[in-house]
Amino acid sequence: MSGGRLPAFGDEHGLVGKLVLLSLLLVALLAVAAVDAGSILFLRVRTGDLAGDAANAAAEKFAASRDERAAKLAALGTIADSEDRARLRRIEVRRGDVTVEVSARADTIVVDWVPFLDDLATVTVTRTSPAP
Repeated sequence: MSGGRLPAFGDEHGLVGKLVLLSLLLVALLAVAAVDAGSILFLRVRTGDLAGDAANAAAEKFAASRDERAAKLAALGTIADSEDRARLRRIEVRRGDVTVEVSARADTIVVDWVPFLDDLATVTVTRTSPAP
């Protein structure tokens, strides 16, 4: 052994660069996953609020007119007036209580491209408003 140096156990050329690249890739993947999860959670909250607003509007209309069709139109109008791309899936009026089911699809980066995760991007929320 000359120079007091230990022999290398293997070729470590470029190891630091590979670790940095792998770390950056992992951070990017986590960031994309966080953005997708945030988009889905935010949509769930917005869709829940919209379903609640539609149920309240329908319950108020039904209480005022006792017309089930007018109550359903009030719920549809509330959803149509919103800026969300939500769809009314179901509306039910029973003894003045109105149940509204609304669905929407989240704008995601990766979830749309992965077939087994595709269902996660669709949010369906049901809200019931009691008769006033």
